[in-house]
Amino acid sequence: MLPPDESDRSLIVDALGPTPVEIDDVIRHTGLPAASVYLVLLELDIAGRLHRHPGGFVSLAMGD
Repeated sequence: MLPPDESDRSLIVDALGPTPVEIDDVIRHTGLPAASVYLVLLELDIAGRLHRHPGGFVSLAMGD
């Protein structure tokens, strides 16, 4: 599997917002492989741009 490219990253970021969503919903919405979605979420998390919520929900950090 190839690593996610910038277009994949944009799809994932566009699927996120300030309201928590299930990671499975992000995978379904983008149509990308789960491994790619999880990798981009990890990158966002490390960069401080992702909030993780109980139950496997995530949201985009909005200028904290």
